[in-house]
Parts: sequence; C-alpha cells; structure tokens
Amino acid sequence: MGQSQDDDLALIARWKRHLRAKRQDRAPGRFGIRLSVTLGFLFLAFFASSAGADPKPTLGLALFAVLFIYELPTAVLARLGGRAVHVRITSSGSRTDILGRPLPGLARLGHALVGSGLSVVIGFGVLRLARVLDSPGLTELGQLQLFWGAVQLLPTAPFQLGSLLREHLGHWARVKHAVASLGLALATVGHVFHRLEVPLIFMGCAVWLFLCVRELVGSIAHAGDAKLSPATQLTEIARLTFADEPRRALRLAHDLFDAAHSGSLRSRAAIALVWAAIGAGDVDEAREAMARVSGADADAHLLAAYLATIGRRQSAIALLEGAEGASVRSVESLKLLADLYYREGEGKKLLGLLDSAADLLNEAELSRIRQALETLPKKPSTEAETYRIVHCPQAS
Repeated sequence: MGQSQDDDLALIARWKRHLRAKRQDRAPGRFGIRLSVTLGFLFLAFFASSAGADPKPTLGLALFAVLFIYELPTAVLARLGGRAVHVRITSSGSRTDILGRPLPGLARLGHALVGSGLSVVIGFGVLRLARVLDSPGLTELGQLQLFWGAVQLLPTAPFQLGSLLREHLGHWARVKHAVASLGLALATVGHVFHRLEVPLIFMGCAVWLFLCVRELVGSIAHAGDAKLSPATQLTEIARLTFADEPRRALRLAHDLFDAAHSGSLRSRAAIALVWAAIGAGDVDEAREAMARVSGADADAHLLAAYLATIGRRQSAIALLEGAEGASVRSVESLKLLADLYYREGEGKKLLGLLDSAADLLNEAELSRIRQALETLPKKPSTEAETYRIVHCPQAS
C-alpha cells in the first residue's frame, strides 16, 4: 500500500474519531446537563493545592466549586428553555456550551450578569459563614467566589463581559481592546509581583497573561485577514468552481491560503482549495490540499467527494453511509451518495435512499433520483475516470 493510500486511510480514521467525539460531546447527559473537566485543569488545581511552603489540599476542590457555581445559572436557564448544555471546566476557566442555535447577544449578556451576581452573593454568604465558624478554608472559598464573580464583569479579555464586548468590535478596534487587556494584566502582575511565590496567584497570573497574549496575536491575525476581503475571494473561488473554471479557482485558492494570517482563514481557504481540485479532477492537487485540512474541519461531503475523486468510490460510499447512520447528513452529501450509488449500479441502495432522503431533498431532486433508477446501468462502470463533483458548497 502506497504512502498516499496510508494518508487517505489515516484521514478517514481521523474523521471517524472526530465524529465519535462530536456525538459523545453532544450527548445531553443526565438531566440534560453534561459536565467535563480537562486534564489541564486537574494539573493546575493539583499544582495550586500542593506546591509552595503551605500546601492546601482542599484548594483544588474550591477552584472547581467556584467555576461550577459561576456556570450553574447559565446551565439552569438553558435547561428551563429546553436546551441541553455542556459545562466545561478547563485550565483557562470555565464555559457553558448550549447545544442548538446560538443564543442572541442580550441573552448571553443576561446569563453572564446572572452568573456574576450569583457568585458575588454566594461569595459574601460564604465569607459571613466563615466568620461565624472561624474557618480559614471557607474564608478562602468565599474570597475566590467573590473575586471570580466580580472579575468576569471587567470589560477586557479574557473575562466574560470583555469577551462579549470583543465580538461587537471591528478588526482594529479588537486589536486595541486586546492591547488594553494585556496592559491591565501586566499592571496587575506588577502590583502583585511580591506575592507570586503563592502558587495560586502565580498560576492565575500566568494563565491570564497567556490568554491575553493569545488574544492579541489572534486579533492582529484577523485584522490582517480583513485586508484580503476573504468573503469576496471565497465566493469568487466557489463561483469559478461551479462555472467549470477550476484552474482559475485553484490559483485564487492557493493565493488566499498563502496570504492568510489566521488559522481560521487558512482552514477555509484549504477547504476551497480541495473543492477546486475536485472540480478540476486533479488527484495530486486534491491530495496535497486535503493534507492541509484538519479532521475537525472536514465534513462527510468533502471527504467522500475527495475519495471519489481519487478513485475510491466504495470508501466514499461507506463513509457517507456511516454519516447517514449517525444522522450527520446534508442535502449535498445525500445527492453525492445517490450519484455514487448510480455509478456503482447499486439499484436497491438507491431506492432505499429515495425513501430515507425524502425529508431533506426537494421534489425536483427526488425526481432526478427516480429518473436515474430508470436508467441504471446493469453493471458498475469500469472505465478509468476521475470523479468530478459539481455540488460543492458555497463559501460562507
């Protein structure tokens, strides 16, 4: 088996692992709330609890409680609205992913304010209880809860209110916002520099600085991408691919990929490059372009079209059937599966698809499948041909 075939099999395996992880990730969990804690958080919690001259074994549990309590209102409000949620506790903090359509900005702002308000109230309550019980552990928990709830109201990254504000800024305004966020972080570190020997303070400052630097680098990259007019270029690449001018589309996609600054634009340009290569029927170009697409960005339609292009129709069919069984399907992937069934002479499977796809395909598309059934060849085509898919998605 050649190296290219090994790469193709690895690509399929990566996509299947990603699909399994995605399905597991979207599982609602008990009561519709799923909770996950990353290894990064566990490591930092262990470091904060055990390092230093005065280890505090319960500090890791306190950190978990602080982060979970902050996310709890968002999770409960989403569940009351009938949405499943996934609460994530990570090394950079916490977040709640609400499955389904994105919440509007005002709803997200309301959730952030409720989370901060509850944290502040609970923090004050725990502090008062700590005074009554004379408990240093409760005092520390109350201080952490109060601090975490209040700091999320800062209008800078990476805090909740600052992150919401950032989404409504222009590209260069976002860069200025990132610079201000980093400046605040540096000023705070300078203010508490004499206390950096405390593991919790050192850990918090290190994570804060890392997130601010990452935000600044990312905002500069996105601002640089804005000069390229990526939406216009991606639309033109898709138009040329549809207009049977894939070689021009390939050149534009290569130029956009090479000029992109951010990972997100490079990923979109790589996908456009794959579709242009598929449109051109260029196997070598398709392989090279597909190597630039991560498993998380490749969907079943793209992978199956690629496999069909390089002559692996049965693998493409198996992949699309697996996606169909996992309810990960789209109109375009169903149309591609129907086309592959036709080319392989799979009449029974094409007839079955006609029934199962009735909820997604319109009447004109279903009618074309019926016409294909009437003209189905007796045997699969054996001539050497390069598959060219014309149903590539429009650029977004």
